[in-house]
Amino acid sequence: MSAKEIITLQLGHYANFVGTHWWNIQESTFEYDKSNQEKEEINHDVLFREGLTDRGEVTFTPRLVLTELRGGLGGLRADSDLYDDCNDGLSESLTWDGKTEIYRQPPFEKNEYLKDLDSEQESIKQEATNGHGVSHSYNLEKDVKVWSDYLRTYLHPKSSVFVNDYHHNSPNNPFDLWTKGTCLPCVIDELEEKIRFYAEECDSLQGFHIIVDSCNGFSGLASSLLPYLRDEFSSKDSVSFPVRPATYTEDSVSKYNTRNLNLALLLPVLMGNSSLVNPLSLESDKKQDKLFPGLIYDVNLDYHTSAILASALDSITLNHRLKGNKGVDLDGFCNQAAVGTRNLVCSSLSMPFPLHCCDNLEDVNRVLSSTATFTAITPDICTDLQAVVECYSHTMSMRGTPAAEMLIRKGRSPFNSCEFSDVIESHFAAKYPGSKRSCHFFTDCMKTEPPFPQFFISENTKAVSQAFQNGHHSNSSPRINGHEINGVSNNHAHTNGTARTSNKPRTLVPVLAALECTSRAMGIFDSAAAALNISKSKYSVYGLEAENMESEIEYLLTMRDEYKPEMSNGWDTDEDI
Repeated sequence: MSAKEIITLQLGHYANFVGTHWWNIQESTFEYDKSNQEKEEINHDVLFREGLTDRGEVTFTPRLVLTELRGGLGGLRADSDLYDDCNDGLSESLTWDGKTEIYRQPPFEKNEYLKDLDSEQESIKQEATNGHGVSHSYNLEKDVKVWSDYLRTYLHPKSSVFVNDYHHNSPNNPFDLWTKGTCLPCVIDELEEKIRFYAEECDSLQGFHIIVDSCNGFSGLASSLLPYLRDEFSSKDSVSFPVRPATYTEDSVSKYNTRNLNLALLLPVLMGNSSLVNPLSLESDKKQDKLFPGLIYDVNLDYHTSAILASALDSITLNHRLKGNKGVDLDGFCNQAAVGTRNLVCSSLSMPFPLHCCDNLEDVNRVLSSTATFTAITPDICTDLQAVVECYSHTMSMRGTPAAEMLIRKGRSPFNSCEFSDVIESHFAAKYPGSKRSCHFFTDCMKTEPPFPQFFISENTKAVSQAFQNGHHSNSSPRINGHEINGVSNNHAHTNGTARTSNKPRTLVPVLAALECTSRAMGIFDSAAAALNISKSKYSVYGLEAENMESEIEYLLTMRDEYKPEMSNGWDTDEDI
């Protein structure tokens, strides 16, 4: 039976941070014991491909094309260690008969995790056993500088494309403008060639997952690439995830405006060339950090914030990566979430979902009603509590569904005749009456084996339980501002007396992720249109045509009105744009 393949594109450094965690999560679920493979829920062939090395060894690598700036790979080889015979080939490639000098870059110093991974992979080759041998935590908060510092998965040589005109974190020539990304024809040609390579080997290509940095020049690169995908693969679906970090090393007003301008220019292209668009970020809304009562995460660490976004990404996409007829295909997934021309959706996440607070189904219903349970991970949405909110569609995925015998039937409770899934579905039916709804339940929790950050708080911590009992986020909800968490003291940590997990990693976490097509998305269009207006006087500096920008503003405001609820309750900010 066909795997109904999907090709993934990662465009940008932070997109690669998110993608690396995503591939690691997926590989942690691989079942190497053939006797247990039939029990797996996930069809890994949707996103991974099987191949052979030159030595005849079977490989299983992501069907992935990624882009990165020079210097953004760290110690990862561009041509992949997987397809190399450990000979650098220098002697064979030299044809000059005269005197030559060879300059070698000092070897990359691997962190503890990568060293252990090398040992583990060698053991797998020799023993052909299950590769899940990592059994302790790593303090990678101090070690991770780039995404390859925690990459578990081997990549195919056709995966990497480099923007050689720009260097990662260059202060003199930063890759920070949408227009810079639109002026890279050689990069676009190479991307198209590698996409065709993967597409031609697919039996039944469904479409594309696209993770793209929305805050820098990669927004322009994506804007140049997506029309090609729409023209060349017009019958295929594309789901785009524009992502951006939670914080930035430089955060002046001008850089803030530039980042918003990049997203504003990318957004119309994504909506016009994608089946579904889901912006993701933990960037604070009006100086309020994104709080998760069960996590102590560092908002300044891309290694942390990208792990949370990858958890949502893995859960959101799970229902079109299942075996057999258990889920939906990519087209069905897009049709569930989008409503007419409204193809921009918002995400929220509960991680870990607080099952430890639930002894019975009444507790489950109470936890679902708590505002502390779900955290919005789509930036710029309207947060006005007085505004009328209309939900047009709601799609959710619950991972770690408890068995019926694990929840006590309490007295004469009306929930006694219900199952766990019934409570979830009835809650969202009552919350979003009249909306298009889809609920998906999975027995297995999400795996969070190292190198996933071990930023989980002990389930027995009093502060965590109180957050859900009180029904709202507390300003002192557990989080951390510093850069060390695994048992290392930090004077800037705000943990509210909570206890971190032990040195033994927590490897299974219940997760509930949701997609909503909602009127709250109007805030995204407001922000984008405002960014274009603010930059009006500098259009020529950015290499933009004023007339084209006026049409973009008009498009954004038109799309904004598509999301407007019938009774707006005065929620109309056109005059502020």
